[in-house]
Amino acid sequence: KFPAEFFVKQCADVYGENFNDNALLSGVDRTNIIYGALKPTTSNVLFVHGSIDPWHALGLTKTDTNQPQPTIYIEGTAHCANMYEPSENDLPQLKAAREEIVKFIDALLQ
Repeated sequence: KFPAEFFVKQCADVYGENFNDNALLSGVDRTNIIYGALKPTTSNVLFVHGSIDPWHALGLTKTDTNQPQPTIYIEGTAHCANMYEPSENDLPQLKAAREEIVKFIDALLQ
């Protein structure tokens, strides 16, 4: 586990001193403004994350009744596991998530 400062320093070493804490914070702010941070204004989007996915902490992992975006949080799965080829050895919660994803897509196509 490396601290964030390690990666900021790595960017500055590779890309120049302009890539510093201020540039990082500015980029995060801009991204959050453009995409809505944890309160996006999207429709027809299903947010799917696995509990072992390192990116899940940056995404929507539970459905907020005040927001229209549904979410699926799959315990015990990694990044994009729901997109892998199905296997009989898949976790039951992964199989169930795939079924929910299909229902969501089917409803959009109606």
